[in-house]
Amino acid sequence: MTGREIALATLDTAVFDAATSPSGRRRALLPGEVEQGLDEAGTRLHVARRLAANAAADLADWSRAAQDAGMEIKETARLAGVSRQTIYDWRGKK
Repeated sequence: MTGREIALATLDTAVFDAATSPSGRRRALLPGEVEQGLDEAGTRLHVARRLAANAAADLADWSRAAQDAGMEIKETARLAGVSRQTIYDWRGKK
């Protein structure tokens, strides 16, 4: 398994510990450094997308639970940090 595959399989958030942006470097980067940087940044992007998808699924479930508990759409949206339209959309999906 590659580092990216492992990070995705485990949703390893340690990949976010150190940014690898080439900005501010005082010397030209070697091709191997560029490849490594691209791979690390790509891994962070893939993990972030997976985490966002998982969080959205959880929020959708919680929005339906909020509906069952009688919470108002406006309050649910505020607590979830999303728009009311998003809550309506989530509540329409099961």
